[in-house]
Amino acid sequence: MCITDEQGPANVAEALRVAQAAMDYLNDPGAAALEAAALGGVLEAMGAISATFAAARSAILARFDAERAHDGDGYGSSKAWLAARGRLTPGAAGAQVRLMRQLAAHPVLAAALACHAISESWAAQLADWTRKLPEDWRHKADQILVDAAASGAELLDLGVIARAAYEKWRSQQPGPDDDPDDGFDDRYLKLGTTLDGVGRLAGNLTGECAAALQAVLEALGKTAGPDDDRTDAQRSHDALHLACQLLIRARMVPDRAGADTRVEAIVALGQLREMPGGTAIEHAWLAAVAGQPGYLMGTNAQAAACDALISPVVTGHPDLALVDQMIEVLLDFLEATSDTGGGSFPGGIDPAAARERSKALPPQAWQALRYAIAALAVDLVSGPDRLASILRQGLLGAPYNGKSLAFRERMLPSWLPPRAAPQVTRSRVTAGTSGSPKTNG
Repeated sequence: MCITDEQGPANVAEALRVAQAAMDYLNDPGAAALEAAALGGVLEAMGAISATFAAARSAILARFDAERAHDGDGYGSSKAWLAARGRLTPGAAGAQVRLMRQLAAHPVLAAALACHAISESWAAQLADWTRKLPEDWRHKADQILVDAAASGAELLDLGVIARAAYEKWRSQQPGPDDDPDDGFDDRYLKLGTTLDGVGRLAGNLTGECAAALQAVLEALGKTAGPDDDRTDAQRSHDALHLACQLLIRARMVPDRAGADTRVEAIVALGQLREMPGGTAIEHAWLAAVAGQPGYLMGTNAQAAACDALISPVVTGHPDLALVDQMIEVLLDFLEATSDTGGGSFPGGIDPAAARERSKALPPQAWQALRYAIAALAVDLVSGPDRLASILRQGLLGAPYNGKSLAFRERMLPSWLPPRAAPQVTRSRVTAGTSGSPKTNG
């Protein structure tokens, strides 16, 4: 307790009346009558009064909380009472309760605050620094810090002293080097917003989180050039904003790192068809296309590697000789059905005449016919839920069985066998592109 030679008020009510009268005088006319040269000294004196007031308020609040006086007014906690009756924001009410509990655990700091040897904010910071120490060590460390502050030490210097005291205590403890009380349970982050959407951020970060955030701010908050007149605090704000934008652009997937770079794994369709299990999947797919039973759609398997960095693209090389065989198959079918009395064909097609006319086609017309049929064949096997897509999803493991660039594929059939890793024949990397080129499979 600080003792002064001046005679004080006779009771609490008189003390409050005197304090209120003093504040009223400082507001008006005292503040208006001050000379400019005297303002600094007055502010220092008011800081001392504020420290003493904070200590007194915390002492009274400690009794109020211990005796649960808030119950009589219908409030379940001291914080709720302060917010309602004291017209404080929840954050300010919580700060008062927190300081009260800190000073209760740090009587040395409470006494120093009452004697205005330290400020309210310094008391809260010092209490945070020494709270992990056992009681006997904590009181000694608090006294060293208060003495250093009285000798003119700055807050940064006090932080170094507190860290040294903590490390000295840890070095004398047997057992694991890791401190079980690492502050993990005290972690929190709170974002408050005003009516116009402006936010205010407060929190208590673990060492790992603080280091990660510091790395982000240092990486993204650098000076943009000689014309960048932002303060350090403004650059940190802009760095946090940019980090959030990068995460959003990456669709909230951390391993994308906000980059637009894309790797396209090129896999030959023929390689997929030759993989173990490919034939069974191909037959099942053909049966489904033909409307035959045996194709079971399930919702128990989803495409893996959704929004992955690797986007698979299945390619195939058309063999026009196979197109010629397809034309022969069609002509043979027409003749066979005509010989067996299959009836007339649409448009009065004569199978024999059709074969003769196909032989007499000019090279350009024949090539156009081949290309037209080849295009239909490609459309048959490529695209969502078609052969190339089904084979790739059924045979390959992640990330090659994820969505392609042009579409998000549907749920996989439940009968698909275990997936393997393909032999990627080649890959293409496209950087700085946000659009998706046309692709199938």
